[in-house]
Amino acid sequence: MNIKVPMYYFFPIMILYMVFNSSIGYWESWLHGIILMIFYISLNKLRRRQKYRHPFVCYMLMGTVFGGMLWLCMKIKFGLPMATFFEEWGYLIIFEALLFSYVGMILRDSQLKIKLLQFANHDALTKTENYAAYTAEINNLFDSSSKNKLDLSMMMFDIDHFKQVNDTYGHLAGDKVLQHVADVVHTVINANDPKVKLYRTGGRNSM
Repeated sequence: MNIKVPMYYFFPIMILYMVFNSSIGYWESWLHGIILMIFYISLNKLRRRQKYRHPFVCYMLMGTVFGGMLWLCMKIKFGLPMATFFEEWGYLIIFEALLFSYVGMILRDSQLKIKLLQFANHDALTKTENYAAYTAEINNLFDSSSKNKLDLSMMMFDIDHFKQVNDTYGHLAGDKVLQHVADVVHTVINANDPKVKLYRTGGRNSM
């Protein structure tokens, strides 16, 4: 249901297709195209809803209803027997269920990979990118800067006397200080240049 083709592309494509297969003069083809456009719009509206219960049921109901209407147009246009109509409609319903399961499996796998990548490249305490992400990014930036003769700037800073904070108030207080420093730095960066990235490259007392 994650369809992102702009709506204004859909109608010209449909017209070109009907011209290509010489069906633009048949009212059944126009009805078929209109139903397909309504189906497309309905899927997009369903996709834009951030939360809805039972996505499989919603998908199957919509696909079954519109799929039946589309096959009914084909039956009328080509004079298909009712047995063929119901047979093809049933095949479509089975295919929709299998497609939903397959796409769901792919999306779950992709989301898991994204979460693992974020976990590997981000510092859990400060929510900034970590040393591994910094190393990979800085190598790419150096290569690009050298190849294209571009300026490259980097600034490093350390929290002075941070060990005293840990020794005096404990590591939990030190963690709060690091989180606050990261929040302040992010606020300054976003206010000036959101393209700048912040990495935590050191240990407990470094950013």
